[in-house]
Amino acid sequence: MESKRTKITGDIYTMTLKPNSTLFHSNSLGGLLFVISLATLFISYTLPIGFITGNSSYWLSQHDDITQYLAGFNAYFNEDWHFPLFKIDSFNYPIGTRSTFVDIIPIYSLLLKLILPKSLFGINPFGYYIALCFIAQGISAWLILRVLNINSYLALLILSTFFILSASFLARLGHISLMSHFIILLSFALYIRAKKTPYQPFLWTALLTVAFYINIYLFTMSLTIFFATIVTNLKRLQLKQNLTQFFTPLLLIALTSYLTIFPLPSGEFAQDFGWGYYSMNLLAPFYGGAFISIPNAEMPGQYEGFNYLGLGLIFLLIYAIYLQRKHDRGFFTRHRYIFILFILFFIYSLSYKIYFGTFKIASIHYPSLLDSLVHQFRASGRFFWPVGYAVAIFSVVMVLRHTNSKKAAFILLLTLLLQVADLRQRVSLFIQTTNRVSPTHINFQNLKKAIGQEKKHIYFYPKFRCSKLPPHNTILPTMLYASQNSMTINTGYIARYQPDCNDTKKEISASSLKNSIYIFAKDEFTQEQIDNFFDKQLSITCSQIDLLTICKEEKAK
Repeated sequence: MESKRTKITGDIYTMTLKPNSTLFHSNSLGGLLFVISLATLFISYTLPIGFITGNSSYWLSQHDDITQYLAGFNAYFNEDWHFPLFKIDSFNYPIGTRSTFVDIIPIYSLLLKLILPKSLFGINPFGYYIALCFIAQGISAWLILRVLNINSYLALLILSTFFILSASFLARLGHISLMSHFIILLSFALYIRAKKTPYQPFLWTALLTVAFYINIYLFTMSLTIFFATIVTNLKRLQLKQNLTQFFTPLLLIALTSYLTIFPLPSGEFAQDFGWGYYSMNLLAPFYGGAFISIPNAEMPGQYEGFNYLGLGLIFLLIYAIYLQRKHDRGFFTRHRYIFILFILFFIYSLSYKIYFGTFKIASIHYPSLLDSLVHQFRASGRFFWPVGYAVAIFSVVMVLRHTNSKKAAFILLLTLLLQVADLRQRVSLFIQTTNRVSPTHINFQNLKKAIGQEKKHIYFYPKFRCSKLPPHNTILPTMLYASQNSMTINTGYIARYQPDCNDTKKEISASSLKNSIYIFAKDEFTQEQIDNFFDKQLSITCSQIDLLTICKEEKAK
C-alpha cells in the first residue's frame, strides 16, 4: 500500500518526506544520536589511545601551552577551597593568581574540583574536554538545523562535517579553551531562535555566563552576537522585556565574578604583545588545504589568523550568493545588524596593518585612546571564526531553500566530498600533532634529588617576563614540577602578570632558607651573579640540572 506524502514546511525550506516517527527525524533524537556518532567516529579515528584519558605522549610536553594548563589545574585542584573561588595561592607566591590567568577553563576546573575527590590529584582532564568539544560541534549543527526547522539528514551531515572539520577549530588543539567553538555556534542558534521567540533571557544568561568562565575571546564573540540579537528584535518586545533580557546576563556575570575572580591580586598587570602581529591575512580564508598552495601567503604571527574555509565551502558559498541574489535579495537587509557585526569582526581580525600575502596594502590610524581596548584582544585574527561559521550556515541554508531536493542533494554531496578531500592534510596534521613525542628539557627525577624532600617553596629566576631568552624550556617545566609536588613558586607562566624584575636579592633575603630552593635559568646567570644574590655569610651550594642551576643552603654537619 502506497503511503501518503506529507509536506513539511520549515523556516528555511520546504521538502517532502514520508511520514514516520518523529523520533527518527534529523531534527529530533535520531539526528542528535547521528551527530554524536559522527563526532565519536572522528575522535576514534584521529586521537591516539590514551589521549582522552590524558596518558598519551602528547601530554608529556614540558614547554607548550598545555604545560601551563596541566600545572595550573594541578595547583588549583590540590589547594583548599578559598575565596575568590578561582584563587591559586601556590603560583606567584605569596601573592597568588587566579585560574583565569593560567587558562585552565575555570568553570570546567571548578566543576571537577567540586565533584572529584582530592585523592585523584594528578589527573589530566583536558583530553575529555577536547572530546566534548568535538561532540559539541556536531550537537551545535543539530541545534541550528532544529531551530531552523530543517529535517534533512543530508543537511545535518554536511553542516556537522563543516563544523567538525573546521580548519580553524582543528588548529586550536594546543590552546584548549579556544577549542570551545560551540559557544559561537550556540550563539547563532539563539540568534536564529529569536526570530520566533525573541524573549529568551534564561538561555542567553546561561550561555554567556558559561562562556565568560571558559575563554574571554569566545565570550566577547558571543556577547556581540547577543547585542546584535537584542537590536534585531528591539521593536518586537516591550521595554521591560528588552531591559530584562539585556541586563540579566551582565548582572549575573558581574555578581558571580566577585565570588570567583575579584578582588584581583595586587601588583602590576602587563599589556601583552601581539596586536597587529597575531592578525589575519586577507588570503587566510582561501589557502590551507590540499588543492591550493599560495607561496608567501602570510606574515609571521598570522598563524593566529589561520581561517581557511575549505574548497568545498568556498564553491558552495559562491553558488549560495548567486542563489541569494536571484531569489532572496532582502536576506542581508533582514539580518543587517548581525551582518554589520560580521563586517566589523572581519575588519578587526585584520588589525590595523592589512596584508595581502606578504604585501602590506594599508595601515589604519586610530585614536590612541583606543589602545587599551584593542590591545585586550592581541590575537585579533581569531575574530574571523564567527564569520567562517556564518558562511557555512548561510551557504547550506541557501542551497536547501532555493534548489530542488535532487539538485540540492547532488550539490551538497559534491561539496562534502570536495571539502573532506581538501582538508585531509589538516586532519593528517591534527593526527600528527596528537601523536607527537615532545623532548624532555628537565629530568624531573634528577630535579627531585637535587631539591630534596623538605623544601616547600621554589624561587625561580628570572621571573616570567623578566628573562632575556625565551622562558618556555625553563620556567614551564619548573612550574609543572612545583604543581606536581605540592610546592609553591614565586612566579609562573601567568597571563596579565608583571612582576618586579629587580627584587631578586631582596626576595631571597626575606625567604626561609630551610624550606626554600632557588632555581636559576642556567643560560641567564653566571655563578658569580648567583652568588651575589645571597648573603656572603651563608653556606650555599649550587648544582646544575639540565637547563637549571639549583641552589640551596648547605646543611650544617
